[in-house]
Amino acid sequence: MGYTGIVRDVDNLGRIVVPSEFRRALGLKKGEMALEIIMEEDRIVLRKPKSACTFCGSADVKFSHKNRAICAECATEISKSQA
Repeated sequence: MGYTGIVRDVDNLGRIVVPSEFRRALGLKKGEMALEIIMEEDRIVLRKPKSACTFCGSADVKFSHKNRAICAECATEISKSQA
């Protein structure tokens, strides 16, 4: 994803709001997802943690399949859909 030109203010507690377009593109759901915060030279990078579930973004990963993290809830849903 390239530069989009979206500017957000930082509040007095140091918080910013991640634009809804970005949250949708990454599948981030309110209250269900943590973000990893990394500083690279003069940038702050937000990304999904590598240990997050591939499907829902949960940090409660229980399984790994073909180098993909999967939480117990998504694994159950997948197994039900395969039956």
